[in-house]
Amino acid sequence: MKRIFMGIFAVVFALSFLCAFLPKGEAAELDGAWYYRYGDPVMELNGPEGWIQSAMDHDTVWKRFDFPYLPQTGNQHYVWLTTTLRGTDPHADTIFFWTYHESVQVWLDNQVIYEYGTGEPRYLGYGQKWHMVSLPHFRKKVQLTIRVYSDLPLYLAPLRDFRMDEDIVLAQHVFLADIVYAISLPILLLFIFIIGIYYFNQPDRRKLQRDSIIALALIALFSFCECSVKQWFCDWPVLWQHLALICIYLLPIATNQVIYDIVENKYKPLIKHIQHACAVLAVVALCSEVLGFHGLDYGMFGYYLLLLVCQTAVIRTLWQSARGGNPYSYAMFPPCLVLSLLAVFDGMNMNAQWFMGPFYLMPLGAVTLLSFVLVIVKDQLDRERRLESSAIQLEAQAARAVERSEIDPLTGCLNRNAYDKILAHEVKLKDPSFCLVMLDIDHFKLVNDSFGHDAGDQVLRRVTETVREHISHQMKFFRWGGEEFVIYCPQMSRLEAAEVAELLRVAVVDARILPQQPVTISLGVASWHGEQDDLDAMFRRLDSALYRAKRTGRNRVEIE
Repeated sequence: MKRIFMGIFAVVFALSFLCAFLPKGEAAELDGAWYYRYGDPVMELNGPEGWIQSAMDHDTVWKRFDFPYLPQTGNQHYVWLTTTLRGTDPHADTIFFWTYHESVQVWLDNQVIYEYGTGEPRYLGYGQKWHMVSLPHFRKKVQLTIRVYSDLPLYLAPLRDFRMDEDIVLAQHVFLADIVYAISLPILLLFIFIIGIYYFNQPDRRKLQRDSIIALALIALFSFCECSVKQWFCDWPVLWQHLALICIYLLPIATNQVIYDIVENKYKPLIKHIQHACAVLAVVALCSEVLGFHGLDYGMFGYYLLLLVCQTAVIRTLWQSARGGNPYSYAMFPPCLVLSLLAVFDGMNMNAQWFMGPFYLMPLGAVTLLSFVLVIVKDQLDRERRLESSAIQLEAQAARAVERSEIDPLTGCLNRNAYDKILAHEVKLKDPSFCLVMLDIDHFKLVNDSFGHDAGDQVLRRVTETVREHISHQMKFFRWGGEEFVIYCPQMSRLEAAEVAELLRVAVVDARILPQQPVTISLGVASWHGEQDDLDAMFRRLDSALYRAKRTGRNRVEIE
């Protein structure tokens, strides 16, 4: 299982880099180096026309740089970029790039062909967005000039993942950029569904399952907010970017809450302190964001530093708990380690820009949560097996209790409770047909008086054993009380029941039950008379027949 799991993870991890190493199109389309200059002439009276003309004239005020690695000054909100385009292939007529909290204007020579934003500070910024700009057809060389305004000078990295190609190829690139989320989102939703099912069936683990669902839902929401394809049908970059940042701040709190639920009590105080530290940072970042200071973005520097320190302590705690034999900690250790490492990698990539464009590996770590979900499933299956075993035991106990309540302990015959239940059910059937045979041990009181109650009990047991040997399994044998018994004979006429009674009478005589004295039985037979009959009337006829057998000499059979 571990080898399969590691193989899947390796394949998924390799696929996640596919879009990063795809060949880019700008080398075949651009004709010249990139140049930049900081500042913004829009604020001046003469507007940007002078800067556009200076770019077209290749003025020396423009400084060359190795695109896309723009030199950083740390305090510049405006940067202008320019390069030369040669006559393009009619099919490669679209440029593509990403912006992060940036407003852009694109000129081709001195004509504006694209604008996003106002190029001025805006409350909550401009969000993260990809742009596809269609170029007009041209044959001669033209100057491409781009004005960029950034709300976040420290993050100023304009035209991330810049490329030029056909629009269909660029659309495919957008889909490929989402491969990490296309893999992680279905897995996360499946995990949420599985745990959600058990949430209603496992009350003792409900808190752990609830917290697990919250953590998985945050990763899923982050993945959705960062996926690129959604921009085609809900182009709200500011909303999605802020939701993604909020998810990032809440994730350590949520995942550590899951760890808090599974570790032993001696480890809980440390986890709780770490949660408090993460919560304080999240509150400070959110408040400063609301006040217009971009706290969610600038707080990421402290976030990743805190994450590196705190999650190291959490991982160490999980390892100690796992070594102590905690199966949940053992299952949670690999996901916690992988998610933390990928989150730190994402933070470093955000600053170093090893991979251009929005690129987060952390959601891919959701695959490793399979081990934790399997433990939850195994725990539920074990619980269901225990409940099933308990149910079987309870059913067996109930059956034994019912049996004890309907079985005479001395003779093993059914008692009067069973008689009432079985006969009440029989007469409710359509066209019931049955007979009853009632037998009484002759002179039984004399046996008790002469030989003692132990001998009387022996006679009762031997008589019932003899009778049971000579009746079919369809017949029911009841002890009515004392030395009186009733036999239920389904689908028999009175004559057939009388033959059975005679057989039993002879069998008891031949059994020589008590050596000191002959033991005989008297029997009466009655039949069900149909719809006009009832059990009380039938029993009176049965009792009358038995009484006549005893009165006329005993050891005989009488029919009603």
